[in-house]
Amino acid sequence: MSKNKSFIVRTAGGNKRCGGIGDILAGVIAVCRFWNEDYGLALASRIVRLATGVGYKLEGRGLTAPSIIKELPKVVMHL
Repeated sequence: MSKNKSFIVRTAGGNKRCGGIGDILAGVIAVCRFWNEDYGLALASRIVRLATGVGYKLEGRGLTAPSIIKELPKVVMHL
């Protein structure tokens, strides 16, 4: 990836941050960088934010990391 590139991901996520989101993001980054080295980081951020947003809509303040993981396949298929 070029050091001269930067991305702004404007996708909104959920209104709650729970433990484990960083671990989820790290795993999604690994997969997305494998898919596309240039846009993998931005794609991973978008995927996790969307999954967090969907999870928050379904679970509210009870959102947990497994709730986010459950939404990841749906978000990827939607994209």
